[in-house]
Amino acid sequence: MILYYSSTGNSKHIADRLGNFLNSKPVDMCSIKEKTINVAHEDLYIVTFNCFWGLSEKVKSFIEQTEFKNIKKLLFILTCGGILGGADRQVEEICAEKSLPKPTIYELRMVTNYSILHGIPNIDAQKRKLKKADIGLEKIMQGKKKAYHSPFIMKLLQPYIHRSYKAYQSTKPFYVLDSCISCSQCEKNCPASAIKMVNGKPQWIKPQCDNCLKCLHLCPKEAINYGKTTVKRLRYFYKNPKNAME
Repeated sequence: MILYYSSTGNSKHIADRLGNFLNSKPVDMCSIKEKTINVAHEDLYIVTFNCFWGLSEKVKSFIEQTEFKNIKKLLFILTCGGILGGADRQVEEICAEKSLPKPTIYELRMVTNYSILHGIPNIDAQKRKLKKADIGLEKIMQGKKKAYHSPFIMKLLQPYIHRSYKAYQSTKPFYVLDSCISCSQCEKNCPASAIKMVNGKPQWIKPQCDNCLKCLHLCPKEAINYGKTTVKRLRYFYKNPKNAME
C-alpha cells in the first residue's frame, strides 16, 4: 500500500512511479476519511515532503489519528529540497508512540518549493535535480539505496529546527495581487481548507495552515505571495509544462 501527501507534485510523482513498480495504486492521504486502515499484511509506504526537519501537520495528524492494521513493513520516502536533517527522529518517535513497526526511512532530494526561505532553481537545474531523484528512487525500488540515518547532532537539533515550522504556519503573511482572476483553484486545492473565496478573491480564513505553499505555486497568475520574499521568485510545480518534465 502506498499513501502520499504532496503539495507541488514531487511526492506524488514518486508515489506514482513507486505504484507502477509495485503494481499498487497510490492513495492521497487527503482523500481518506476512514480512521482504520487495514494494510492486509503488505508493506506500507508513506511518501511525503520534509517540513523543517520533520513532518507537516497534515501528515503528523493523519498518522496519529489513524489506526493501521496488519503492516508487514513500514517505509517512509521523504522528499526534500536540501537536506532531510533530523527528520528521522520525529518519524521514529511518532511510529513508536503508535506502536507501529520501526520505519525504514529514505531521503530523496528534489526541487524545493519553499520560496519563503529559498530561491527556486532555474529550469535546467530543476531537470538535473529531478533526474538524480529518479535514479535515487530506482535504487530504493531495487533495494540498493541505504536507509537514511541522521547524525547524532542533527537528532539533537531536530526539535528546535522543527519548532520554526509553527511560526510559518501563520496565514497572516498571505496576500493576493490584483492579477487574481478569481479561478478559485487556491480554495479547491488547499489541504487545510484555510482559504475561502470572498467577493471573487481568496481570503485565508484560518489563523494557521499546513504551509505547503500549494496555493502560491499553483496560482495560474502567480497572484499569491507570502510576505515580500516570494514576490520575484519562481513558482514550481512538477507537472508544469514549462518545466518540460513530462
